[in-house]
Amino acid sequence: MAPDIGVGEPIGSTYVVSRKIGAGAFADVYHVHHRFLGEQAMKIFKTSREITGQTPVEEEPIGMNPASNLKEARQLVDLSHPRIVRVYDANIFERAGELLGYMTMEYAPRGTLDVAIARQTRLTLPESIRIGRNIAEALAYTHSLSPPLIHRDIKPSNILVTSIGSEIQVKVADFGLASALNTESRLCESAGTLAFSPPETAWGVADERTDVYSLGVTLYKLLTGIHPFPVPRLEEVRLSRKFSEVLGKGRRSIRPPSQILLEKIPELDQLVMKALSPDIFDRHRNAQEFLDEIRIIEETLTGYDGI
Repeated sequence: MAPDIGVGEPIGSTYVVSRKIGAGAFADVYHVHHRFLGEQAMKIFKTSREITGQTPVEEEPIGMNPASNLKEARQLVDLSHPRIVRVYDANIFERAGELLGYMTMEYAPRGTLDVAIARQTRLTLPESIRIGRNIAEALAYTHSLSPPLIHRDIKPSNILVTSIGSEIQVKVADFGLASALNTESRLCESAGTLAFSPPETAWGVADERTDVYSLGVTLYKLLTGIHPFPVPRLEEVRLSRKFSEVLGKGRRSIRPPSQILLEKIPELDQLVMKALSPDIFDRHRNAQEFLDEIRIIEETLTGYDGI
């Protein structure tokens, strides 16, 4: 595996690396300074040689050459929404005799949502609801496109925190697994992260309701501080003859958030449990339906504990 890019190392003639800020199966993320535009975040995609033995079994490699790895940049450059991270540049550079692809995007100094959560014991109810609404706003936009664009990997580590304080705000990032729906079948292939994937992932299909499920898991975790169901280990998945049984494990006996929270808000229970329905037909049809409901809840609770 190639060594990390060091502090002060130039990327092309325009960027200088400040530090490494994240690592994933397919790419590493660095804080860089653009010669003229200041600080940005740079995602540098790994080569096929580096993507070995670390890819979750439910994900497929995004691409095995620098050009194909820039798919995410092509997805993002056409998106324009305040709740979606902005992309600035994409290119290829040579390092140690290898060609690497990169994309640059806006830098979020607060990091990702999972990091922000780890820094404090638990988000407040108003913060959790606001974050859920922010994510739903981004997904409602992508689901409204023609054809709809499905993110397929909504989870706290793919949500950037852009501000903290009296009003926490977030943006959806990492569209590397995003896929447009087939115009005839209204489906696309499933992908994503096991702990946030719905049962239909076992059958290899996804649509807007798949994103809604992942959003439901994320909101549940924000509200309660725990995962809504036991997360199977990858070894368990690899050894199982029936992937569908592993994905269904514990997902039909999820406790409503009010059984864990001190706050008892029936409408919030209904929203989350509907999003987490193991039956795809019982969920919100898309993120817009989820957004409509969470907005009503937020308006109803205005003034409650700081909302």
